[in-house]
Amino acid sequence: MTKLDSAVTHWVLAHRTPWLTQVMRVVTTFGGSAVLVPVIVVVGLLLRRRRGTWAPLGFLVAAYVGALLAYNVGKRLVGRRRPPLATWLVGASGYALPSGHATQSAAVYAALAVVLIPAGWTARRKAAARIAVGAGVALIGASRVYLGVHWASDVLAGWVVGLLWWRALLETGLGRRVRNA
Repeated sequence: MTKLDSAVTHWVLAHRTPWLTQVMRVVTTFGGSAVLVPVIVVVGLLLRRRRGTWAPLGFLVAAYVGALLAYNVGKRLVGRRRPPLATWLVGASGYALPSGHATQSAAVYAALAVVLIPAGWTARRKAAARIAVGAGVALIGASRVYLGVHWASDVLAGWVVGLLWWRALLETGLGRRVRNA
């Protein structure tokens, strides 16, 4: 834990409210496997039907599985403890860094943006969609700090790992096929 992590956590604890706690409990679910896996399957199968190719589903699955593997390896290598149990508002297990929710939400929602944003959209409309995706990923990460199960740097590390994995995946043959579809 850094001084910045401690300062952020103390600020968050001082500003928790019942209504915001309820919102953050919902927001955090969008970064978990219980939401991400069904979204991947549904979107992937719908795109398979519409486009006649398995590439979008494969790309989404690769984004999720790669992020899952990356954060699990990272957690074992770093072995960083979570914030004190007294700060937790939801359950969590294992080590803290990188945040799994931050890692997989960054990778999967960025991948969803790639497969769902139509090539024919204007640059402004594409930018707005990407900003919306980024804002959602940022909220998911913030929810993990707010709910007391991660330090801010765990979330930042998760975003970096997730986006690095997504970017690497874009450079594969599968990534090129999805971008050209």
